[in-house]
Amino acid sequence: SSSFFLCSFLFSPSSFFSRYQSTMPRRLVGKKRAAASASPASPAMPSRPTDTTAPAAPVAPPYASLVASLSSSLLPQNYTFELIRTIQRIERQLEGIELTVFRVGLQAPEGLLGYMPAIGEIIVAALGTVTAVQVSIVILGDVTYGACCIDDVSAGLLGVHFLVHYGHSCLVPSTVLTPSPTADSSSPLRGVQYVFVEIDIDVGHAVDSLAKLLGSPTDLLPLLRDAHGHPVAAHDMASCPVTLYIVCTIQFAAAAAAVRTALTAALAAGADAARAAGLPDVRVASPQAKPLSPGEILGCTAPVLADTLPTADAPRTTGGIIVYLGDGRFHLESIMLANPHLTAIRYDPYDKRLTQEEYGHSESRTIRRGAIEAARSAKVVGIILGGLGRQGNPAIVGNLRRLLDSTGIRHFTLVLSEVFPAKLAAFSEGEEKVDAFVQVACPRLSIDWGHFFTIPLLNTFEAFVAFDPAHAAAYPEPDQLTKSVPMDYYAKVGGPWANYHPTNKGRSLRTAA
Repeated sequence: SSSFFLCSFLFSPSSFFSRYQSTMPRRLVGKKRAAASASPASPAMPSRPTDTTAPAAPVAPPYASLVASLSSSLLPQNYTFELIRTIQRIERQLEGIELTVFRVGLQAPEGLLGYMPAIGEIIVAALGTVTAVQVSIVILGDVTYGACCIDDVSAGLLGVHFLVHYGHSCLVPSTVLTPSPTADSSSPLRGVQYVFVEIDIDVGHAVDSLAKLLGSPTDLLPLLRDAHGHPVAAHDMASCPVTLYIVCTIQFAAAAAAVRTALTAALAAGADAARAAGLPDVRVASPQAKPLSPGEILGCTAPVLADTLPTADAPRTTGGIIVYLGDGRFHLESIMLANPHLTAIRYDPYDKRLTQEEYGHSESRTIRRGAIEAARSAKVVGIILGGLGRQGNPAIVGNLRRLLDSTGIRHFTLVLSEVFPAKLAAFSEGEEKVDAFVQVACPRLSIDWGHFFTIPLLNTFEAFVAFDPAHAAAYPEPDQLTKSVPMDYYAKVGGPWANYHPTNKGRSLRTAA
């Protein structure tokens, strides 16, 4: 069976919309964002007459009311799918086109995939009011873990002209995904759009929950750690300033910014009372691992909060508290790995609960160090290029090949869309058995699931630790909480194992020779 399905829709309200009107879940009921206030007008120059004419309001497209009506009945109202912007971009692609059929591809993670048929029908219905070109919708159904899985290759093979990827930020630039007008390419893909799908939440409840926690000495004290990860004594609490680092996935970026603003104001208003109660000063920050947005983290990319680490001038400064706004733990664990000395709490906007989260750093590091040591004695290494969309970076494969060549280790390259223990176990038998694998796909696969594999399965950072003398001591000791496991795989300052390193950011197949 195919890993995608093709939907070529014609606008038919009675046949489609009635089927989907009440089937999609309304997972989260939040408060709508306040409209952005207009910026004040600049004062007129004295020598020129003042123009009092109000600027013309943007002209709504002819399908705006249709899109609004269908969206209100088919889609959750606190999810921002940016349908008007998407349709307008497709309109521009259709200008001067000589095709009779224009294919639009839709790709989304599992949590949003169920909305794609409705979104496709809305797009077709809206474009049907402004163009005679038949618009066909292709929904890519392969599993999508992140923006690294954006599948422009499959979309091109399916004849897609415009691809919309939902639920993630722009990890792989569109300039890489779409062929240059002068390039010798048979791909029909003309454009790519990322839609973050921002979600409105009850910001007031989140702020109240955090303010209540910060206002209780009994609740706050167990969360405080100094720069070495040691608990802060009760008599030291008032003299230890605290930084609250609010992080989130891209869906909650706007909500996290609103929480930061409102919480900062609430803390300022109650600062005198807090000091009188023996509470520490608290500031709120949105850390950033560029090129991600402020506060945004990925499962493989998170900032190191260096200002919370010990220095010669401040050997025992207080660390901060990580506040993750979102559901699940996968993304939160990324910043916990990058900052093992800090405490982490999670506010789940779906069930509106605030919980403290723990991570077994010592156990995880012991397991991964064992895999690295085992791989160092390997005679044959398999390099896995992830084939799930753009998850694998061919340039990193090239660097690993050259690294293994320099050590005299035999190696081969294997392309896999998903990596399973049973698949790799087939290479563990016979005289030419593989002694270790390095996967250029998802670094968390090795960290989270590596112990289920019978053959050592390293991620790219671990491979450089195992095989490159320059990085042999880079992996932290099990209890060394002031040194982190790198989570810089899509950071601008990532190491040679990361995607934006100067040797890797081109993602060129030619560099992987």
